[in-house]
Amino acid sequence: MRTTLDLDENLIRKAMAMGHMRTKTQLIHASLEAFVERKRIEGLMAMGGQTPLKLTRSQLRRMREDA
Repeated sequence: MRTTLDLDENLIRKAMAMGHMRTKTQLIHASLEAFVERKRIEGLMAMGGQTPLKLTRSQLRRMREDA
């Protein structure tokens, strides 16, 4: 999907260098993946063991593979 964005070029260059990215597309994809993963972890932490899980080892393994 093509999208037009107004981004800080200095910030883009710094992030590309730090992440060893060669293209802006790689940087944006990696950034979005990191954001989604962080939010998923925050959501799990917020649950803080409030939900008892009754999962088998195979169910847990499948959930980990899907993540």
